Amino acid sequence: MFRGSAAYRSILPSIVSTGIYFFIRYQFDWEADEGSTENSWFFHPYPFSTVMIAFTFLLSFKISFSYNRYWEACTSIYQMHSKWGEIGIELAAFHLQSNLYNDTKPVSFGSKPKLGSGLIRRTRKHSEIGFKGIKKTKSWQWKKKLKLPITGNMNETQCHNEKDGSLDDPSKIEENVTNDPAFQIETFKNVLQNKAKDDGPSHFLQEAAHLLSLLSAVAFSTLRDDIESAPMNLVEYMPESSFGLAGAYSHNTFCYLTYWQKINIFLFGFTPAPVRKHINACRPFPVIGDVSDAEIVSLKIACGSLAKISLCSLWLQEFIMREFLNDSFGAVSAPIITRAFQNLSDGMLGYNQARKVAYIPFPFPHSQLSALFLVIILCFLPILMISYVKVVAVGALLNIVAVGVLVGLHEVARELEDPFRNFPNDLPLNSLHDQFNEALINMYSGYHPDA
Repeated sequence: MFRGSAAYRSILPSIVSTGIYFFIRYQFDWEADEGSTENSWFFHPYPFSTVMIAFTFLLSFKISFSYNRYWEACTSIYQMHSKWGEIGIELAAFHLQSNLYNDTKPVSFGSKPKLGSGLIRRTRKHSEIGFKGIKKTKSWQWKKKLKLPITGNMNETQCHNEKDGSLDDPSKIEENVTNDPAFQIETFKNVLQNKAKDDGPSHFLQEAAHLLSLLSAVAFSTLRDDIESAPMNLVEYMPESSFGLAGAYSHNTFCYLTYWQKINIFLFGFTPAPVRKHINACRPFPVIGDVSDAEIVSLKIACGSLAKISLCSLWLQEFIMREFLNDSFGAVSAPIITRAFQNLSDGMLGYNQARKVAYIPFPFPHSQLSALFLVIILCFLPILMISYVKVVAVGALLNIVAVGVLVGLHEVARELEDPFRNFPNDLPLNSLHDQFNEALINMYSGYHPDA
């Protein structure tokens, strides 16, 4: 519960400021009569209030801009994954229209409009009449009855008249169908087994999922790791692994850190480059189908984050174009295929928006002024407490609370201004990437189970 908290980072500045409070109070003669201002440094708190107002505006602007940077980064990576995930689903849907699946492709309702009337029946259960006579659906329960003949899949001669394109008499079809639920389930499993290839998903789907997963992994790796010499942590993806298993709070992330390194991270908020390199090495990004040695070499040759992600984008675009020219999408026309390229471009736009936040730091003059005036406030706030609070314990307590609030807000702003690298408050990129991989696995699902 304490990892990433800004509260305990304000403890040490509060102690220092309170030490100044006791030093000034007992070093100088503050034993004046109550109501006397002879030994007071302030006759009225207004001069100090002007300084506090100016500092409050400065701090509030820093917090606001840092918060905007954090949510801009969140929006960008969600846009990126939304568009790239849509590419995978589109490629799978296009590929299922190829001639490779002619033997297992479901019958189209466009060519046989009345095909479903005698094969699938759906019933819904409604609750009682609701407010103003409108029926409210308590629970929608879809009951689908598989109307499959005993001899196997219903072929065209069993359900379709070649003369007029109409269905045979549904009562005749009903005679060839058993109502035994166990038989229907077994028949349904056989249909799925017939549709599945012996060697698993097609090589096209496997390669498309791999390239999209690699694109996401390289994008997140470049956003998170600003050390050019650091290796890109890419490993093989295990479909049944938990989301974000190597995430920000994995035990392996901390087991090799020294005691002083942990103190610097969680008490002072300092994460040197070697420590950040180690932390990122403990949180690799899994890639569907693993990463080959040739891919690793090519990515290392590409210098810079933009070059690496552009190389992955090139691999994906070339793959889509090559497969389109070799009839991997069947009769799907070129204008429809361009949707995949458009989504890839939109995803790259989201990546570059996130890259802007990752590589353009918060303006240094603003950060410098905020830190400088924070130190000034820590030194002058004890004087204000001494001037207007006569009870020593109450003055010390108020000083601790006031300093803790100001320093805590400043630390929150520091954490939010760099959402990709301020461990452990950085964005959960590992968990988001794992969810993206699981979404890509849906490319292997094939046709609708009731098709």
